[in-house]
Amino acid sequence: MNGELAQAIALVAHGNATLAGRGETRHFEQRNSTFQFIRSLTMEVPGRWRTRTVTSVEEWMQALPRAGVERLSLVGSGAPPSAFANQGGWAIQGQTERGAHVWHGSWKVNRDGIDPQARTWEVSYPLGQRNGPAAADDVDIAAAKSELSAALNQASDFAARDSHLTTFHSLFDRALALGEADCPTAPYHADMLPTEGYSVAARQLMAMASQAWVFGGMGSWTDLGFDDASTTADFQRVSARLYRAVVDAARSAANAFEPG
Repeated sequence: MNGELAQAIALVAHGNATLAGRGETRHFEQRNSTFQFIRSLTMEVPGRWRTRTVTSVEEWMQALPRAGVERLSLVGSGAPPSAFANQGGWAIQGQTERGAHVWHGSWKVNRDGIDPQARTWEVSYPLGQRNGPAAADDVDIAAAKSELSAALNQASDFAARDSHLTTFHSLFDRALALGEADCPTAPYHADMLPTEGYSVAARQLMAMASQAWVFGGMGSWTDLGFDDASTTADFQRVSARLYRAVVDAARSAANAFEPG
């Protein structure tokens, strides 16, 4: 799965668990896989008079209740798939009684010096504001799963038409199988969701979305090309539907935290 999206999901999911007293974000950057290539982190938090900057997820989480944040949500994105950083369009929303705080992640490469753990990304989450009622969580696990399953079946059928796409055909079938797994685990960033607070259905949906992420740069699904216009048009239609379904599934699953 895209690293920026996976990290936003992890912050929302583990953040909600911590707000509900069912999670732990101490030393989160050292423990969670979505931070494995992060060299530095800065996050703006609302203060009484002005925003301030913290450098850990733990400090960010400590500031949220004081700012009146009751729940975190993943919002966005209508952006097309891209191999470049900062193009996803998703954001983290912190809901309050009066409105919402919004954080858009910004990723920047830093290759100065040698890091034995290949940590090359400097990540920041500047604080924005959304006045008025916060947007409601977009959570319909059954509908999101139905649409993702349909999109995966369509993409699998397309891949089955070309012997060169066997790998993708198998990948889509594995994603569909995760939707029926008793103990579903996302194949990439399995720790995006905390151990508590998410139903089996939500975990199935997140695992499907993680496995179905085929968008990116060279060698990815979106790097494919075809000679005839008809096949190209079919591919673009199938790909657009799949991308929307994957992102909607990931967002719905991330927002499905159950505090009780």
